[in-house]
Amino acid sequence: MDELPGEIKSLGLDSLFLPGTHDSGAYDNTQKLPIYFEKYVYTQDVDVLGQLCHGARYLDLRVGFYNQSEHLWWLHHEIYLVRPLSHILGDIKTFVEATNEIVIVEFHKFQTGFSKNPSVYLELYQFGTFYLGKHMAKIGWNKLLKDLQTEGRRVIVTYKLQPFADDSSIC
Repeated sequence: MDELPGEIKSLGLDSLFLPGTHDSGAYDNTQKLPIYFEKYVYTQDVDVLGQLCHGARYLDLRVGFYNQSEHLWWLHHEIYLVRPLSHILGDIKTFVEATNEIVIVEFHKFQTGFSKNPSVYLELYQFGTFYLGKHMAKIGWNKLLKDLQTEGRRVIVTYKLQPFADDSSIC
């Protein structure tokens, strides 16, 4: 993105085409699933850092809360747990610290452990902020690409569901 012409850097995010990946966290090929499950669980060939290095700038992350597990936050594909969210957030942090690229992270499809409980959503926000906080942008979609690059806050986190309607300081 550093090499893009000034005309493009002066566009708002709502005017840009950014490539992304579907079910970005569903890539773990080390688990030996029966072949008939593999094609339904895995959607990506490489890890999130690899997806970012190959050009993806939008990540679709489906997260679940599992308070009976060593890791509380897991990415899943439908009902199948794929990997801890902390691994993905670490990949995003590594990528953003090594480049001047923006990354949009959409937390999506909260199937497990949320039960419309706002405190769990707040815990997820705090967990994400622990990893990415200094890189997270508070913006609208009309924010200019060059402004994001200049400010250094280039990770945009969105939720498919907005559980904090009464607290604009969180969203």
